[in-house]
Amino acid sequence: MDKNLEDLIFEDLDQQYPARRNDEDFEDSEEESADLDFMLELKQAAWNIVRENPGIDRPEWIDELIRQYPTEVVDAYGTNPPEVFQELSDLWDMEYTNPETEEWHSFAYWSEYFANDLDVLHDKLDRANESIRELETEVALLKARLQSKVKPSTTSAP
Repeated sequence: MDKNLEDLIFEDLDQQYPARRNDEDFEDSEEESADLDFMLELKQAAWNIVRENPGIDRPEWIDELIRQYPTEVVDAYGTNPPEVFQELSDLWDMEYTNPETEEWHSFAYWSEYFANDLDVLHDKLDRANESIRELETEVALLKARLQSKVKPSTTSAP
């Protein structure tokens, strides 16, 4: 094959597949792919926080992300606290696609949405009622234990 034609073919391939030009570019591509994976994991974690805590605000959301998903936060943004807080603050306003409905909105929007969604509010009410029933049962048991420890007095008070 003519050398010039061969060069032209590889040049064309390089333009079509720029990430595969050489090993260094390929390594950069792998790093970018890993960074995207870390961001995807962090966004899924951020989504979980919003779903589990309807109406959560930005500072609470950031605190919960760091508390519940420290590995994902560090993998995506590193360990420099001011930078991490700034990045997470920016993430709050980024778009995320609800995997169930394919709708996309910011995490801020989703938090407000779930705080006012009737199904979510109904679920919260059901959980609250269940907690009340559990507490009522516990109070009744404690009263029964307390009454069994207090012996009735046979002497009357003056």
